[in-house]
Amino acid sequence: MLSLASANALQSVRVASDENATRLVFDLSEAPGYNVFTLGGTGKDVAQRVVVDLNGTHIVESFNRPVFANSRIRNLRYGSQSRNNLRIVLDVAQQVQIHSFTLGPSGQMGHRLVVDLEGKGQVGSGSQLAETVKQSPVIVAVKAPPARTSERPTKSLRDVVIAIDAGHGGKDPGAIGSRKTREKDVVLAVATRLNNLLEQEPGMRPVMTRKSDVFISLRERIEVAKKQKADVFISIHADAAYNKQAGGSSVYVLSQSGATSEAARFLAQRENSAYQIGDVLLADKDDDLASVLVDLAKEATINSSLNLAADLLENLSHVGKIRKTRVEQAGFVVLKSLDIPSVLVETAFISNPSEESRLVSSSYQQSMAVAIRNGLKNYFRTHAPPNSLLANLSQNQHVIREGETLSIIAQHYDVNLDNLRNLNALENDRIQVGQVLRIPTSDS
Repeated sequence: MLSLASANALQSVRVASDENATRLVFDLSEAPGYNVFTLGGTGKDVAQRVVVDLNGTHIVESFNRPVFANSRIRNLRYGSQSRNNLRIVLDVAQQVQIHSFTLGPSGQMGHRLVVDLEGKGQVGSGSQLAETVKQSPVIVAVKAPPARTSERPTKSLRDVVIAIDAGHGGKDPGAIGSRKTREKDVVLAVATRLNNLLEQEPGMRPVMTRKSDVFISLRERIEVAKKQKADVFISIHADAAYNKQAGGSSVYVLSQSGATSEAARFLAQRENSAYQIGDVLLADKDDDLASVLVDLAKEATINSSLNLAADLLENLSHVGKIRKTRVEQAGFVVLKSLDIPSVLVETAFISNPSEESRLVSSSYQQSMAVAIRNGLKNYFRTHAPPNSLLANLSQNQHVIREGETLSIIAQHYDVNLDNLRNLNALENDRIQVGQVLRIPTSDS
């Protein structure tokens, strides 16, 4: 049984299905902070998994696994994601769309997280579905962001940490252009400009793996990011090719094959040391749980890396030519951190004379740094850690205070009252002090 020193308690999970959806209701002792996402399920007959992360939550000793007969769920597994967080993995029998929302105490019911898995197929009954939530509203087709509390004091919120890795250095010059431009020099210039930009951003703390012309091994670069507890890792390079006409920027993330070999290294290393993924020690986990944790870390990190890379690529397209319009995947060692979303940015082709000229231009270096910064800002709008200042700054939720009404809150945020009511699955305008409301981003 999992035992964690955390405040919130998962007391039970109830489940019911009808022809359109399977509904899970997580009964909790407090209002949950959570994130829900899917893994896998992209190919034929490939099982999809739904992951539910509950922040600061443990499972009570009396917890019983729910019965999943006549539902879309095959199995439920759980384990610690970090010291105080709980990760629940649901193996589902078909492709599903996720909708989730929270409910506060009502009558005999306490705090609840409701997760609806929508997928066609005749299972269960509609009456079961409604009864599972008791007095809850009907399903609302809104995918909730990670739940956040907007009234926390900002002094308790941390900065997100961005590890900036200028490729090559020291005895390793990297690629060299026809004008003798060295890759290690131009990428350090871009990395330094990016560092300076991020230092001006509230809620961001940049960390450079090298600040001067020194050689650092690829593994050492990863270790710098780990020691600084980086939230993302960005390695900056300049491409080269025999064809001097080749040009454009590109963004890479780790390939699945690269991640698989790294996962094997993680599992082997835990036998001889207290190695950990994030805050989770692997050495004290049994083989099955350790494998699940490594597998989840691998897939979740690659998915986050892909999201980050897509945001970067979109912003780089405003600076100059893009070599390929999609994110590339490769087995670069510098990307092989299973618990830090990592990307490699090829700023331009140093082997292309015209792009070499741009790479040594201070204006182009600044434009690249600005594009990367903007990509990071886009990424963290939806991926900021719940305990970070960026999550607080970008939050779209409101904690109800004494004396407030739903109409006053709608007027304050300049949103339509019906949209506010519908987004929060409210059947009427009754609200409670301390209740968390999601605020519509628009009235469209």
